[in-house]
Order: sequence, then C-alpha cells, then structure tokens
Amino acid sequence: MTATKARIFAPYYELRKKALTCPECGWQGLGVDLNVSEVFERSCIIEYVCPKCSFDIAFTQGPTTQESRANWDQVSEADRLMVLTLEEAERGVTPEA
Repeated sequence: MTATKARIFAPYYELRKKALTCPECGWQGLGVDLNVSEVFERSCIIEYVCPKCSFDIAFTQGPTTQESRANWDQVSEADRLMVLTLEEAERGVTPEA
C-alpha cells in the first residue's frame, strides 16, 4: 500500500509562518516561501506548490478583513489598501471621484 502525500491546510497567516517539508523532494522552508499554484476566486481558496519541485503541498482560504487586521504587521502595503477599501465599502462609504 502506498502512503498518501496529504496536502496541508492552515489558516492564511498561520500557513505563512508554518515550517514545512515537501513530502516529494524533501525541501524545507516556511509557508511564505511556497509558490502560488492556483487561486479559486469563488471560494477564495489558494493552492501552493513546493518552490523546488512544484509538488502540490498546501492550500488555504484567503484572509478576511478581520484576520488581516489581526495580523496587520504581515499585510503588504497593497493588501492594506484593499482592506481599507473593503472596510469603507462595508460602512457604505463611496470613494470620491
């Protein structure tokens, strides 16, 4: 019987900090070092592959605005702008033309 090489699922910001080992090639690193393989917009699922062999190693769901706020120090400048825009939309504030 062959062992299954299961993919890892973790919340977005937890995955970025998680120490990982690729079951295919033995690469070791952090989740932040993985390469994005595919993004499913409807479900907000992000699939990641090993940067060495492209093995499908992990997946996560994109963060909510609340999760981004709780991890603000890890949020890129571009993503911070997106969070602020989404928060304004939730409050009913429309951008000035």
